[in-house]
Amino acid sequence: MADSAQKTSWAEIVRFDRSVLSAAKPLLAAWLCAVVLGAPFVVAPSLLVGHLIDRVLPSGDLAGAWRMALLIAGSTLLALLVKAVANYWLELAAIRGVTRLRAELFEHVQRTDLRALYDVGSDGIFQRMTHGLAQMRAGLVLFWGELMFGAVSTVAAAAVLARIDPSLVLLCGALYLPYLVVKPRVFRRLGATSANWDSKLEAYSGIARVVREAVEGIRLVKASNSATHELGKLAEAEGRYFAEFRRYLRIVCYTIFLNGLMSLFPEALAYLYLGWRVYTGGATIGSLLVVVTLFPQFRQFVWHLSRMTFHRDGHGAHMRRIEELRRLPEDVYEGEAEPGAEAAGARAVQGRVTFRNVAFSFIPGHAVLEDVSFEIEPGGKVGIVGISGAGKSTLANLLVGLEKPDRGSILIDDVPLGEWSINALRRAVAYVSQDIYLINGTIRQNLEYGMPARPLEKLWDALAAADMDELVRGLPHGLDTVIGEGGVRLSGGQRQKLSAARAYLRDPKIVILDEATASLDLAAEARMYEAQERLLRDATTLVITHRLETLTRMNQIILLEEGRVREAGSHRALLERGQSYAALFAKE
Repeated sequence: MADSAQKTSWAEIVRFDRSVLSAAKPLLAAWLCAVVLGAPFVVAPSLLVGHLIDRVLPSGDLAGAWRMALLIAGSTLLALLVKAVANYWLELAAIRGVTRLRAELFEHVQRTDLRALYDVGSDGIFQRMTHGLAQMRAGLVLFWGELMFGAVSTVAAAAVLARIDPSLVLLCGALYLPYLVVKPRVFRRLGATSANWDSKLEAYSGIARVVREAVEGIRLVKASNSATHELGKLAEAEGRYFAEFRRYLRIVCYTIFLNGLMSLFPEALAYLYLGWRVYTGGATIGSLLVVVTLFPQFRQFVWHLSRMTFHRDGHGAHMRRIEELRRLPEDVYEGEAEPGAEAAGARAVQGRVTFRNVAFSFIPGHAVLEDVSFEIEPGGKVGIVGISGAGKSTLANLLVGLEKPDRGSILIDDVPLGEWSINALRRAVAYVSQDIYLINGTIRQNLEYGMPARPLEKLWDALAAADMDELVRGLPHGLDTVIGEGGVRLSGGQRQKLSAARAYLRDPKIVILDEATASLDLAAEARMYEAQERLLRDATTLVITHRLETLTRMNQIILLEEGRVREAGSHRALLERGQSYAALFAKE
């Protein structure tokens, strides 16, 4: 992770913003044209007011005065319209650029190594890709829109002031430039740093984390009467965010006051100077009014320039957090395949699985698996058994490439996993894990998740194999029944069945069932396995289970103890051996 107190340079911000906006070059070109051609219209009303006071009204030409008044009103409206059009094009460009950036980040997250994602946390990722990108879009429009439009219109205003009295331009420079130099120093003295921005954003993510966890675990919260506890956690998170936001708000209020005080002082001196020129006959009342109406433009532009440090810290903080996501390492097998991987990925998977001296640990020096070796023939049915923490689920994660072994090798059809196209391989593997993932959609959408549409009979075959077809047929909307977020409208067993049916629908060559029937009774489990054997009779199947009764259906059983293969063989042979497996079965 990047250092939270790191400052972002203007060069980095410009490069980043340019890369975001480059997704909408035609829109950006339209914005620049509107700025360059339209910003000078900002000074037109002021010039017309001066002409009205100095020329038209003294001549007594009432009709001319009315025409001039209409011109003033029209030019004012035109200036507003031009600025609105420029802002419109820039908003569109920013939205398009941020939309593309969000899509790129989303795709990268899907390919990112799981451990790296866990380090950032789901709430940190969510905050960056939603609130963070929304703030970046707003910052792009505010900063570049106001800066460019203000710069062009201020140059035009300065040209008008130089024509009235060159001393006015020198006076503005002498008064405003020191302010622009001093303001960032005062800003820092008040405690505004990049770390403050990062702390505020992290505190905001903390609130999101508490809310998400409470909503996702609402069943447990209600069942354990823990609402008060969750309210306490929310109050604590809100307190941290309030403290960080109060510090930020204090800085904002100080700077608003300083901006008002230090920007109005030059105006007062300029008005006094020009008033004295009018009094001595060196200038006209009209020129005084021109200056009075143009000075707010100077004030706005200088104020915007003075906010650059503030913008760099805020915009830079969001930018760094986005870049942190971009720098997360890819999935352990993404982009790693050797030249032969394409050919390996194109070949049909037969289903032979080989582990050779595989070792793996999450924490160095604390092995989860150690020297694990076994081989499964295509179409083999293998049970993986062992007490909790023996490494069974880790073994499954290694097989589908979610983790990479520290030592040893894993082969599919005698081809090392790293030489396969991992995406092609995963299309041939169905993994039903303990953590069931269901989308807030219909039964049909959950069945076909990640796959093209399947024929209707295939859907019913998969549901039948999971012993769920009768239930779905009895629902009012059948396959189009909405099951709610996470399948909340289904029981735990029904969610497991639907997850298994989705796996069967893939027509896989390798099936991994990780406690996939834990919520089913023995009769339902038996029906499910009988249907599964008919539907997936040619698929290599690994069943991870604590139910030893299930293992009697397997061709081979592998017993893991403390990360090692302690025993391997058929159910009957292991019972007759009378060692660890027999002892475990005797407790059942």
